[in-house]
Amino acid sequence: MPVYALVAGKNGPRLKTSVVGDPCSMHQKSASDGRNYEETFSNCPIKELAKQLEQLGTDHPVVDKTGLTGTYDFRLVVTPEFRSHSLSDLDITTSTALRELGLKLESQKAPIRNRGRRSS
Repeated sequence: MPVYALVAGKNGPRLKTSVVGDPCSMHQKSASDGRNYEETFSNCPIKELAKQLEQLGTDHPVVDKTGLTGTYDFRLVVTPEFRSHSLSDLDITTSTALRELGLKLESQKAPIRNRGRRSS
């Protein structure tokens, strides 16, 4: 099925490796501009970012194809899908937000296990 593969960008990922020991935590809040979301990930594997990208409103599942196996501390600032229909100079696309982390989404096809979604 069609998916978005989360992959390393042209110059490689720009992520800070976490200090081992703490559990993964994610905190979401409104960014200082009041329009965008700011999500802070602490000690998280990249698969957690892939899950969160789906929550932001992608039209296909997101799969981690970065090959990164560690845990990382990073911040993602992005305009949620429901706000991006009323364009603003403050909008930050998912592509732009990921580029800041040295990552990108690529359209691919991949087998997907049932993720609890029901087909009608």
